[in-house]
Amino acid sequence: MNEIPPHPPRANDIWISVTMIGVMLSIGVGVISVNKTLTDAAVTQEARFIRLEETVKSLREDLNEYRQTQTRNNNNERYSNGDAIK
Repeated sequence: MNEIPPHPPRANDIWISVTMIGVMLSIGVGVISVNKTLTDAAVTQEARFIRLEETVKSLREDLNEYRQTQTRNNNNERYSNGDAIK
């Protein structure tokens, strides 16, 4: 049985291999870059959400304080007008 020996690498084959490796590396770098960008965007959005939650909490506290003040003012006004229940 005569086996056909593998042909030695040709210059064209080597350049195709080098090009393929370059393309794969470029794709890898692109994927890493996109992943980092998405991660940074997610962290930024999370920080914005946390600040928004803090703002909502602060506004709720201010609203509760305002309501309590209005209730006190209404009660004081009622008592000062002689509307107190006797």
